[in-house]
Amino acid sequence: MHRPLSPEKLSHLIGLVYDCVIDPRGWQAAMDSLRQHLGFATAEIAVLRLPDGEPLMAAIAGIPPEWMQPFQQARAAGAMDVWGGPERIQQYPLAEPIVLSQAMGRNSFSGNPLNEQFAKPFGLSDLVSMALVRDADGIGGIGLGWPQARGDITDDDIAPLRLLAPHLRRAVTILRLLDVQRLAASTFAQALDTLASAVLLVDGALGIVHANAAAEALLAEHDALHEKAGRQLQLASAAAQTALGDAVARVVAGGAALGQRGLGIPLARKNGAAPLVAHVLPLQAGELRNGISQRAVAAVFIADAAAPAPMPAQALALLYDLTPAEVRVFELIAHGHVPGEIATRLGLAPSTIKTHLLRVFDKTGCRRQAELVRLAASLSA
Repeated sequence: MHRPLSPEKLSHLIGLVYDCVIDPRGWQAAMDSLRQHLGFATAEIAVLRLPDGEPLMAAIAGIPPEWMQPFQQARAAGAMDVWGGPERIQQYPLAEPIVLSQAMGRNSFSGNPLNEQFAKPFGLSDLVSMALVRDADGIGGIGLGWPQARGDITDDDIAPLRLLAPHLRRAVTILRLLDVQRLAASTFAQALDTLASAVLLVDGALGIVHANAAAEALLAEHDALHEKAGRQLQLASAAAQTALGDAVARVVAGGAALGQRGLGIPLARKNGAAPLVAHVLPLQAGELRNGISQRAVAAVFIADAAAPAPMPAQALALLYDLTPAEVRVFELIAHGHVPGEIATRLGLAPSTIKTHLLRVFDKTGCRRQAELVRLAASLSA
């Protein structure tokens, strides 16, 4: 019997993940710790740049060297098909653990090269996949192998992945903004000053401890953000300022409390200019504080939006702290789909859709699906 993940272990894993932003060489150890704490046999994380498919980061844990070649060959031959092909994969929501047996049926694995050449002889009975990024610039996520000896995978087994999901997404998102080689060759603070993306280090009251050259240029423009008296960071949008303040307050309360907050805060600009997004990275865990002023509790990364998020999804995530999976369920409900259809479309168990829907009701204050439809319409307007 595997013990539930304690708050202390969760905080430890989150710290390992955020340390990997600064030193990507730590991903293998982080994945190994993750699989052991959560009871999986294998764990893999990868981020690929598009359109050339160049790996920006990849790490595999739990697979001995003698099994690596069979695993890679089997994955190349059967991974895409076992998950339903490219179109089906695009339907799976971000940051939601997808269990193969639930999404595709228990018989889907039988006969697939990934199962016959690797999973079955290695002792795996199921797979879990979770997309962390999926846009025009890249794709990435994690994959985990479930040991046959542990019986059927349950929702309790994947619940810790949902807690880790926003932190993994944040780490991967910010990692894509950074020059990894540049980080490896210098301290974090020195590397920030050479980045094209604007980065501000802030204290618990949003006081600016340090701003790199790109951030200083944005502050001088008084566009999406500016500097208040006392060198305090102020965003142009009141909603964005509230979201940023809440995210930093959660950082001060502890890294695990941050969750979804501070990830992809939309920043509108003057004169119809392309929007920006802000991502908040805690600086309290592990080695992140090395070479940084002790006053700084968070780094605020500001970058061009990779693609304009469709409304009302952007407003939903910002106003109600919905996860990507909850936003997807909300959107499909608003378009007239019933929970059973949504479960089939997203490859999730009906019970998982019910749980997401109940959380959406709780966070938005709605009690019926019709109220969600009206709320979506008001946000679009």
